[in-house]
Amino acid sequence: MAVQPRKRAPGATAGRSPRRRNRSGGNRRKPSSRPLSLRDLLTRRNAVRLWWLGLLWWLGVALFPPSYPATRFSGVVFAGLLALGLLALWWRYRVLRWSWLGLLALAAFFCSLPGNDWYDRVALRGEIGRALQRYEGTRLFPKGENRLGMDAAGMIRRGTVEGTLLYSFKTLNPLLTRKAFTLWWHDDDLAGLARGARRKARRLTRAKNLSGFDHTLLYPGDMAILADGSLALAYLGEGRWIAPDRTARRLAVAGGPTNAAAEFNTPLSLMRWRFLEMRRTRPGQP
Repeated sequence: MAVQPRKRAPGATAGRSPRRRNRSGGNRRKPSSRPLSLRDLLTRRNAVRLWWLGLLWWLGVALFPPSYPATRFSGVVFAGLLALGLLALWWRYRVLRWSWLGLLALAAFFCSLPGNDWYDRVALRGEIGRALQRYEGTRLFPKGENRLGMDAAGMIRRGTVEGTLLYSFKTLNPLLTRKAFTLWWHDDDLAGLARGARRKARRLTRAKNLSGFDHTLLYPGDMAILADGSLALAYLGEGRWIAPDRTARRLAVAGGPTNAAAEFNTPLSLMRWRFLEMRRTRPGQP
């Protein structure tokens, strides 16, 4: 009986075994020994993950109660990087890309406008007073400047910045927006506020105590700083003040001193922000 010759697989040569094929039908490739480049790592999925990590970092910095130059600088830098990262992620989508570019351009154009220096000082004082009153019950925290914790200087700065910023958006006044950013950027403590906060505030007068002072001469947003620099109060209007209550370890609002009477019978300085003072006349008026 004749033996049938063994058939070879297609593509196989004499003396060699046929190539093994993977399940998908293609030939197996050896793993590349080339190191991963930055382009390989920055895939779209990794870019999205990196953007979310940056957002979490920025929120952590924003919610961290103490305010330092490093935290403010990192917050501004990360805000810019997040805006550019969102633009890169949306670049392939025409509608989102141009919408985000238009929004950024509109914000930059608004902040670059000169603004109007003849704004309503009375309305701005009321906005700052309402912003300060919203901090009632906030716990005390050294160097703190947000709703999770603040000290006396942080209360005055944050309330002034928040009220000024809200009023600038309501009236579309970029001049007040820049003033609010400048106040936020410069971290003045009680000693710095008493010295005038880089010529942004002035001393109205010195008083022996608050109980005998005529409150009709004060405006919402004015501040009282003890002579020893240990405490400060912010005026809300109608004879009401907000100040740290060291017993309850929170900010309290009352019609008079919220601390021990002996501490408020010491000399103090009454201060006022210069941009809250009334302008005498408009240009061209006598």
